[in-house]
Amino acid sequence: PKIIRKSALEAPKTDLYLPTLSSCMDRFNSIRFNSIRFNSIRFNSIMRYNRVMLRGHQPVTLPTAEWARQPQLIAEEFLAKLPNPQVLDAGCGDRCRITLPPHAFIVGIDNSPEAINRNEQVQQKIIGDIQTYPLEANQYDLITCVDVLEHLPHPQQALQNLWHALKPGGLMILRAPNLYSVKGLVTKFTPHWAHVVFRRYVLRDKNAGKPGYPPFKTYLRPSMTPRAIAEWASRNGGSVRVILFREGSNPYNLQRYSRIAWLLWNVLLFTLRVLSLGRYSERTDYLIAIEKRSPAA
Repeated sequence: PKIIRKSALEAPKTDLYLPTLSSCMDRFNSIRFNSIRFNSIRFNSIMRYNRVMLRGHQPVTLPTAEWARQPQLIAEEFLAKLPNPQVLDAGCGDRCRITLPPHAFIVGIDNSPEAINRNEQVQQKIIGDIQTYPLEANQYDLITCVDVLEHLPHPQQALQNLWHALKPGGLMILRAPNLYSVKGLVTKFTPHWAHVVFRRYVLRDKNAGKPGYPPFKTYLRPSMTPRAIAEWASRNGGSVRVILFREGSNPYNLQRYSRIAWLLWNVLLFTLRVLSLGRYSERTDYLIAIEKRSPAA
């Protein structure tokens, strides 16, 4: 694969929008995404979920088994109608998190040479920071950014850069942890070394903390929450097509690695539900798909 080396570039000057923090985590149950429309894209494979959500402008929470399939289904449905789609996997790392059809030309970009050099799924490799790398305008039909935004100090700067590279009528699929969840808050306010210890000794990942291997430094800025992204999309000519949350009773598949950790996690969630009189529901991660409207739309 062709490898493009990054050049020393200063971050472009952009006005970052920082929304007001939600006063309570369970406020997500009442979030209204006024810009959501469902007219031009039909994701038939997941219609039973998206119809329910979009009819009432409410996000849907899915169990892990269903949640894991959604990015794949959305990408396949969207790319099926395109003859030779150009796809950018932003923050691809050592593997693509979404398996794309063989007729798609996949470009991967990541700031870790160690990680991207192990990626055998992309046809072209770019070593660079998605916040600053000068991507070509209107180049890609589909852009995926999976579990990356939480690791960026300026996530909306990265979104603006990716948006610049997305074709009108193209789709951007984003997946990230939900800041306003127990998992999100614990991740944000614990030191990086604690993440390394957790991954190495609880999840039993012997490469944890090594160059090019997770966990990576986490910022989880308020500007990357689903509400902030939906508002950003509305201001920049985008339409939110899908927004889904992951039900959080078993993050990291804890039951597989440590029954004690899994039990403690569920005791914590049960306590929160009791204290909130049943209103709190843990949503550990979110998925949002945004269409870039054509200028004439």
